[in-house]
This record gives sequence, structure tokens and C-alpha cells, in this order.
Amino acid sequence: MLTLEQAQALYVGQTLYHATRKNSRGEPLRVRKSGAVKVWKRTGDWRMPVKHGLYDSGYIGTRDTGATNPDCADPANWTI
Repeated sequence: MLTLEQAQALYVGQTLYHATRKNSRGEPLRVRKSGAVKVWKRTGDWRMPVKHGLYDSGYIGTRDTGATNPDCADPANWTI
């Protein structure tokens, strides 16, 4: 489970691994942190931009990320 404190402590470019999803080689899905963590003071929600591969990018966090696969956006599924 990735918490807000852990997300803020990560440096840009650090790799995260998905708990259940695998890539085509059977290894855990990997993403890299690609920017600062955005935190909303009023609700306590947060989201962190990530990059997967050369062109794919998205967000991990508690804020609605608009992801087509909510499993990938849920911080409970990611480890450092």
C-alpha cells in the first residue's frame, strides 16, 4: 500500500511495482514517478503523476484520476 507520506518521499524517476498486474514477461507492472504529488487540503485527497513506457502516463492516488482501469490508479495496489 502506497501512502501519501511514502509518495512524497519518492524521488522523480523512482520505480513502483503493481501487486497483482503483470507485464507480458510475467514481471510486476512497473511505473516511474514523473512529478510532484498534488494534495488537496480540503478533502485530504492526493495524486501522483506516473509514467509507463515511452508514451503512456497517468496518476496514482485517492483523487479521481479518470483512469480506464481503476485497479491501476488505486494506491493500495502499488509497492516501492
